[in-house]
Amino acid sequence: MDQTKLEALLGAESLRPLIRKLDRRLAKKPEVAGHVTLKNPSDETREAVTALLGLPPKVAGPVRVSLAKLEQTIRDSGAAADLTTALTRLLGRKPQHPAVETRKVKDEWQSAWQVIAQTKMVPAAALDYFRDICSSGVLRRAARGSLEEGQRILQSLAACITAIPPDEPTPLPVFAAHVLGDSHALDIDRPICTLLLRTIRKTSESTISVTKENHRQMWSEVNIIQDELSSTVLVLNLPTDGTGLLGRMLSEHATIGEPCRLTFRQLRIHALSLVDSSPTIFVCENPSILAAAASQLGRQSRPLICIEGQPSHASAKLLTACKKAGARLLYHGDFDRAGLQIAAQVLDRFAAEPWRMAASDYRDSVSQSRLSFEGPVPSTPWDSDLADEIRQHRKALLEESVVEVLLKDLVW
Repeated sequence: MDQTKLEALLGAESLRPLIRKLDRRLAKKPEVAGHVTLKNPSDETREAVTALLGLPPKVAGPVRVSLAKLEQTIRDSGAAADLTTALTRLLGRKPQHPAVETRKVKDEWQSAWQVIAQTKMVPAAALDYFRDICSSGVLRRAARGSLEEGQRILQSLAACITAIPPDEPTPLPVFAAHVLGDSHALDIDRPICTLLLRTIRKTSESTISVTKENHRQMWSEVNIIQDELSSTVLVLNLPTDGTGLLGRMLSEHATIGEPCRLTFRQLRIHALSLVDSSPTIFVCENPSILAAAASQLGRQSRPLICIEGQPSHASAKLLTACKKAGARLLYHGDFDRAGLQIAAQVLDRFAAEPWRMAASDYRDSVSQSRLSFEGPVPSTPWDSDLADEIRQHRKALLEESVVEVLLKDLVW
């Protein structure tokens, strides 16, 4: 190939319309056969094309160019071996057609998820979502048009979804570092964060909308903690051996009968050693009960843990640690729909025992309540008579209504 001859033969400005036409034609149909037509060429272009092909001068009208004749002209000149090679060298790239390139790029994006499908490790629901974000353009926008970045995001999503939920409650940065090698990979401002939460929603029964306000709750549902400092648990007079950070903190608080709030981070990093090999630890639902125990009993209160509604990761970690240490857990909560559901969860999950949660306890105190029981009555597997008793009275009974009874149990 002779670049000088090529430029001399096809490089003239007057031939640019022909070159553009050839560019699109060969990209769409690479066979050098048939014709291309310049419908409204300028006089300069018409003259240059006819001269190039050795055709008689043409005054007006379209110019029809035989691809085979043009290729033969190029060969005879010694500029290149064929038309496609000549065009590629002249343009500095292979022939392109905007529509063909657009279709090609679109096909590449739409099929990007198939690489993940071949691994056969990702749930079908997740694959459906991956296919959707590829075809809808969501992934392309998240990757800012880079197919390579889009494929990396898909690989990251697949790696995360197969690792969720982790066996133990795990801080989000720890999970991200373990799975993706970057503790900030799932930060709220990263595109993969929202895409992963949407994948989780598609693969689970969660009905939570994927908004920034709901991120913490969504992560929590799959055993991941967005902020390990905001997950806490209240403790009063937990018996420890006084060693280590937690032991010293709890012992100092117990010395004066003062409540202590522990974070999930503290419970994750620092060991907890109970001084008694099999202590009885009371567990309540509402912080007002623990506050009353601290105020009225102080140092004379038995060990008490407050889970503050649904067990947080911190509550779960502490209750699990106590149970593993051989503690006997006694649980009391509200006699309303949410309270009964929480009670069933705590009794089952942590092998706790009911503490004044029987039908007789409800019957003895229900006359004090003026609150209606809203919604259907959940099952009460620890005492089937309790659910029947509640259906009969249709009254909710909150912990605060029986605080004096509970405090009597807590006195040493």
